[in-house]
Amino acid sequence: MGDSSIMSEYVEEDKKGHLILKKGSFSPSRLKTLEACKWQYELKYNRNIYPDQTIVEPHSQLGSAMHDFAEKYNGSGDPRHIALLEHQSKSKYTLTDSQIEELKFMIDNLVNNIWPELEGKGEEKFKIQSVKTEANLRGNITLPGNDGRYRSVPLNLKIDRLIEREDGKVVIVDYKKGQPNVASHMFQLLFYVTTYSQRNRRNVSDIDIWLVFPNEKKNWVRKVTGEELQELVSDFESNMAEKFDTIENEAPFNENDATPSFLCNFCPFKATNMCPTSLVLHGAENPEGKNMTFHVSKFEKGKRVKTPVSPEEVLSKSSLW
Repeated sequence: MGDSSIMSEYVEEDKKGHLILKKGSFSPSRLKTLEACKWQYELKYNRNIYPDQTIVEPHSQLGSAMHDFAEKYNGSGDPRHIALLEHQSKSKYTLTDSQIEELKFMIDNLVNNIWPELEGKGEEKFKIQSVKTEANLRGNITLPGNDGRYRSVPLNLKIDRLIEREDGKVVIVDYKKGQPNVASHMFQLLFYVTTYSQRNRRNVSDIDIWLVFPNEKKNWVRKVTGEELQELVSDFESNMAEKFDTIENEAPFNENDATPSFLCNFCPFKATNMCPTSLVLHGAENPEGKNMTFHVSKFEKGKRVKTPVSPEEVLSKSSLW
């Protein structure tokens, strides 16, 4: 059990005696941040510090445009509907000429090859009971801890496409762009499967994952069966419980917990003196960071209130949070 002051700030008991996080909910990106850099986790999730400016990563624009189309496409094959969605995607995001061409290829692939397979008209035949796009999964899942107590973990997830079939099978579809490597996405997939199975009281063996890569010319779907997932869920739940205990026993984190990793490339705190590791890696004159300003975001009386905060105030551990 962690220190009582830490327990009161980060973790509390629910009515069942389970330990539960007091701040926010778990998500794949939140736990990846905890794993990669505890200081970035502290700033973002414990202290609620956000940049005033939006950092737009050019490589992410194409993936966002593809997800936009996939969410809104109605599967009709109507050329006017497809052209409208394609125009909206190109207008909403800043894409290079080569990215526009790649987007056109992915849309064509989705419409003519991938959708028929998702609808049970491809190699694997099945009938659909219901389909949800951008399906929200919210609620708590229960994880056993090594101390005999359960962790009640709040989750807030969004699934690209959720297909419930007439034969009882559930298919979770996740759109990806890039190299079709299933292993690199397994952490996120197990998040989806564990949450859906507990929230809907379904056996993991009844849930399949389809990873869809619209940028691939062939073999655009990688399937992971419920039987394969079932073997991994137990280890995943133990891993989640360990991360929960890290927050309970080690938080709050400080600047000495900053760790260089791939996340530095996407970190809003880089090139500011909030992060000594980022200063070493990127330099204080990095234009992406030196003009950044920040605020603390809190709810007060049902309204979100933003309070400006300087890097100096963050490092001095002022009473803003």
